[in-house]
Amino acid sequence: APTAPTAVTFTATGGTVVANTANTTNTNFTGGANITAGQATNGHAELLIGGVSFPTPILDNTILVGDTSVTFNAGLASNSAVQTALAAGGVLSVKIYDAAGNSTASTVSNPTVATDWVVPTITSTAPATNAFRKVETVSYTLSEAGAAGTAIITASSTGGVADAVVHTCTLQGTALTGAAHTDLALATNANACVSWASPLVSGSIYTFTFNSSDAAGNPATTISNTGVTYDTGAPTLSTVTIASNNASTTLAKTADVVTLTFVASENLTASPTVTFATNPAASVVQGSDAQHWTATYTMAGTEAETAIPFTINFTDIATNPGVQVTATTNSSSVTYDKTAPTAPTAVTFTATGGTVVANTANTTNTNFTGGANITAGQATN
Repeated sequence: APTAPTAVTFTATGGTVVANTANTTNTNFTGGANITAGQATNGHAELLIGGVSFPTPILDNTILVGDTSVTFNAGLASNSAVQTALAAGGVLSVKIYDAAGNSTASTVSNPTVATDWVVPTITSTAPATNAFRKVETVSYTLSEAGAAGTAIITASSTGGVADAVVHTCTLQGTALTGAAHTDLALATNANACVSWASPLVSGSIYTFTFNSSDAAGNPATTISNTGVTYDTGAPTLSTVTIASNNASTTLAKTADVVTLTFVASENLTASPTVTFATNPAASVVQGSDAQHWTATYTMAGTEAETAIPFTINFTDIATNPGVQVTATTNSSSVTYDKTAPTAPTAVTFTATGGTVVANTANTTNTNFTGGANITAGQATN
């Protein structure tokens, strides 16, 4: 019998090639072995798995007198065919036959072929589509550990403030584990990015992509989250006015409603926090969009008689806080006056025209006048 073949090899082809492994991207595979020249001339060799033939035998039928190796090609053209042929994998060997039919199988250095037909997933990614962020962090869950060099997160600007840099984070260390990763800082770190050289640009709008492949070379479906706005700037209020529903909008008495109207430089998150005379606003209502707001308060009778102070605290969608606002932009103000003036005294009545009789009106009078005494300063204006 011929000498047993040695140095048996296996190579997947098509897609991602990993040594002695078949994955969901491969469409064929090849093999080979070394033989002793002249011992199997005009014979043949067969590639075996687990010591038995493949469902469709894989042969090398062209052994010539000087050949020192045999080669095999499974002749497949799809991953489904590869999965059928290799199934759960196993130990490959080569059996060689001489022209007389004597045979010997390889027994040393036979490779074990691993198979992985499960595609990994990337889920729970953040920032999400149309999110606003003020910190350079990401969140994601890997169903399997990412292979080194394959787990890559990118941020590419698609609008807003210009940013020509494609920001790339190739994950390493514990950032590759098959688990949930929450608020991972995008920074050069042994357990984060191999390199994160350039910061994101405030005001730019990005698409974040998440990629990863498992150790067998199976790639997860790429996740792309679009319209992510990176915003580190504090919002401001460009317009702030105050008025009351009193006949004189700069004054308010008990039970009058005082209204603050304000416009922000950008959309605000939830409702701003507003106080009137240290008391919380009765309502804070969004206007035509999240930049326009109205806050109201009804004077209760317990507030101090003064220009009504107020505070507006606000935060943008990226959670950047604005500086508290306590003044209007047009110098408007409302003064609270809850004290009724002292009752008038010495009220008089005088008829005019015709015959005038004290405190009397008759058919000859054409008008009348009156008067009273008041306390100075209590009803000015």
